[in-house]
Amino acid sequence: MVRRSGADANDFGGAAMTIKQQTPTIIDLCNLLEQLSEQERERFQRIFRVTSHMGLMVPPPEMYPWIEKQFGSLQAVEQQRVVRVTNLMTLDDAFFNELRARRPMDMKNGYDLEEFSKEDPNDPLASPITGTPADTFGRIWGEYGVTASNVAKPDSLSGLVVFNDRNPLHFTREQVVDHITSATRRCLAGAWSCPNDARPRHALRQD
Repeated sequence: MVRRSGADANDFGGAAMTIKQQTPTIIDLCNLLEQLSEQERERFQRIFRVTSHMGLMVPPPEMYPWIEKQFGSLQAVEQQRVVRVTNLMTLDDAFFNELRARRPMDMKNGYDLEEFSKEDPNDPLASPITGTPADTFGRIWGEYGVTASNVAKPDSLSGLVVFNDRNPLHFTREQVVDHITSATRRCLAGAWSCPNDARPRHALRQD
């Protein structure tokens, strides 16, 4: 914060004027690095790699009121800036998305399995087509579930597979294989939907 007073304040009718300066956040890290000298930036990049990605999604109209109330605007969710910092010495990664702090948090300690398995009309996963956003490349349908995009992304391509059966202990071998197949197909679709993404692509095959 910058405060003008004294002689400087006379230029503004004698009244002191306060100017608020926006404090940079971790989301601004890429821009801050550009402001460093070349020597300072080279020292930083010996240890850390910083990349910035845009997470995209397509929320259904049924989610619009909740999104605007929870996150402030629809556009804030449709286009999310995610910053990734990699420690090149340890290969540890840290991801930052300011929307993560605004997502709803369930602070309940433990669940009763029978209660957890009951149908809940307020649970967005109970109706994933209207209760969860889709990826820009669409949804991947399996026999026992469907994919969805993460409404507050920890990474730009993060998402999930929503199971048809709510009980986490009700599964068969066929269901596990189906969910893994759906997740793999989603990873492939996400990777090829971002041709300009600098992250490496693994040699996955759909056959």
